[in-house]
Amino acid sequence: MIDIVILTEEINTQYTLSSLLNNSENFRLHLFTRREQPYDQMKPTLDWAIKNFREVYCYQTPFKHKGKGSNKTARTILQFREHWKDKDPKGGPIERAAGETRV
Repeated sequence: MIDIVILTEEINTQYTLSSLLNNSENFRLHLFTRREQPYDQMKPTLDWAIKNFREVYCYQTPFKHKGKGSNKTARTILQFREHWKDKDPKGGPIERAAGETRV
């Protein structure tokens, strides 16, 4: 099983999630929402993901992501690893994780 870590954005997240619909569901989704991002903006997307995928986990980042040098992906992966370091999700242990990156 692969764990996919996605930092949600107002525009791109819907396209990323919809591209995963036709693939086999041998993955778990971990969706991270930025602290400064209003939850109301992302709630419809998060609800849609929970309804359409088998195993979805939602988080809020404790930090703000600003600027090109903010290391958004690294911070998100670090939060993911820290959260799961002493526990296993219901679908089995975490063996491989992939983070979404944008150029």
